[in-house]
Amino acid sequence: MSYLTLGEVKEKVARAVGKCSTDTYVTDLINEAQQRLLNRAQHVVGGFARYRFCTNEGCIVLPRQIKTVERFAVCETPGEVYPLWHEFLGNGTYIYDNDDSPGRMMIDHGRTATFADIESGKSVTQITVTNGGSGYTTAPTVTLTNDSTDTTGAGATATANIAAGAVVSVTITASGSGFTATPTISFSGPGTGATATATIGFNRKVRALSSLAATDTGKTVIVQGYDENGQWVRTLDGASYIDGEKLTLAGSEVNSTTTFTVVTRVIKEATSGRVDMWSWDSTASLSSRQIAAYEPGETLPTYRKMFVPGLQNYDSCGSSSCANKSVTVLARLQHVPVEVDNDFLVVDNAAAIKLMAMAIQREEQNMLQEAAVYEAKANREIEGEFQAHTGEGPVVNIRHAGKLVSGANVFNPI
Repeated sequence: MSYLTLGEVKEKVARAVGKCSTDTYVTDLINEAQQRLLNRAQHVVGGFARYRFCTNEGCIVLPRQIKTVERFAVCETPGEVYPLWHEFLGNGTYIYDNDDSPGRMMIDHGRTATFADIESGKSVTQITVTNGGSGYTTAPTVTLTNDSTDTTGAGATATANIAAGAVVSVTITASGSGFTATPTISFSGPGTGATATATIGFNRKVRALSSLAATDTGKTVIVQGYDENGQWVRTLDGASYIDGEKLTLAGSEVNSTTTFTVVTRVIKEATSGRVDMWSWDSTASLSSRQIAAYEPGETLPTYRKMFVPGLQNYDSCGSSSCANKSVTVLARLQHVPVEVDNDFLVVDNAAAIKLMAMAIQREEQNMLQEAAVYEAKANREIEGEFQAHTGEGPVVNIRHAGKLVSGANVFNPI
């Protein structure tokens, strides 16, 4: 991991390209230089890092800083990393799910704009009292029982409201998710005869809030995806239709008017604070699940998503610092734009960044031969640094036994 900051390299690059270090062109050059070096160099000092995830879920969304996973291990046992198309080879492999246990493997599952999905399936959106019963001196307990065909519905809770000894209404306190059939409603308590029916449907909207709400009021976040009918979301923005729905940040949480079942992309203005996003239970009016946390500089958030089949079936690692399964990855880092002087670069080589910046400048001036020379120098600088960093590899030390020692003239490894 690098310890080189934007501020440390700006002066060198500015001097090399004939600009003032405060010129935004210099920062733009540094960002593009780092991006090119990370995309083209095979090994970059500071370009790899170890990350550990404590999780029971097989689907892991990687942080913004990770470009790809080179190696991984569950607990202390390494596994194999496979590309996106591995499950479609047709030579004995197939599409895995959480219940499969094909051995320790991590499979690329593409990219996503959120670190968690909106809850799948339908929720309990309404409970209608069909008979209030009688004799209820206190509110009875409301129990929701899944239909025999429904194995996924969970999380719905409700409370009863009484008047004159009868149940007059039921308040849904959490609408749950994953329901495929309508659950049965029953009442237990000091009274008899109350009955009710439930209605299920999709009810998840998207909620957003900045950690610096007052400062970021007026900034916008466009959420794209599919609605409760499986249709691509298009909404009116002023006089024109746009893909998705635009949320304008305010001093408190803002909610979408659209019911989302899938979020595919997010377009966010640069903000001063972190922008958190939740799946919002519009029936119970509560934030049911956080699905994203965007850094201030993120404008087109995209994250790699990896899948470890059958992770939930593995034994726990027994680590006091990780109550769940421990998934450790050796990750190749990607370019994250730097903006202020204290932002850290990924590439820890100021000379290579300067040379690549000079190459980019020459390229923009259509001086292609000079650009190629500077780019080659930048790549050589990166390669040389990596070789110096890793050393010459394992070295076997040799000892000469001497004439007075049995086995003279034999060279023995120490």
